[in-house]
Amino acid sequence: MLLGSLCGSAAQIAGILLFSHLSDRLGRTRVMLGGGIFLAVYAFPMFWLLNTANPALIVLAMTFGYAGSAAVFGPMAAFCAELFTTNVRYTGVSLGYQGGSVLGGGLSPLLATSLLTLSGGASWPIAAYLVVGALITVTCLIITGDPTRWAREPEPAPA
Repeated sequence: MLLGSLCGSAAQIAGILLFSHLSDRLGRTRVMLGGGIFLAVYAFPMFWLLNTANPALIVLAMTFGYAGSAAVFGPMAAFCAELFTTNVRYTGVSLGYQGGSVLGGGLSPLLATSLLTLSGGASWPIAAYLVVGALITVTCLIITGDPTRWAREPEPAPA
């Protein structure tokens, strides 16, 4: 697991750089949608690979998972910043990002542990939880569309 985390982290660093660059070229929403769809599709295969207990397959599963998540995390900072006008950007991004971190990131280990316990050690409920999270991400990205359409700077007042 440690080697998987190390290899995955290296792949995620490279992926964040690549997907951030791609988001400048193709658009943030398109790149992040691709990442969200990848995560929804990859959740079950990742746990199938993890459940083999084969160290090489575990490293492979984690590396692909980390690299794929970079398509969402790489463009995210710019995406969030583009949602708000400059006069409220810092507050808007901070409230949204930190609130999401607490609810999504903070509760995930508790929920995953509970799902694992309730299922008698089966990993499929955790994979299903990841699919639901990825589908929520994809839905929100589709609804939001181009983030810059929300952050039109106000017209200056006439002199």
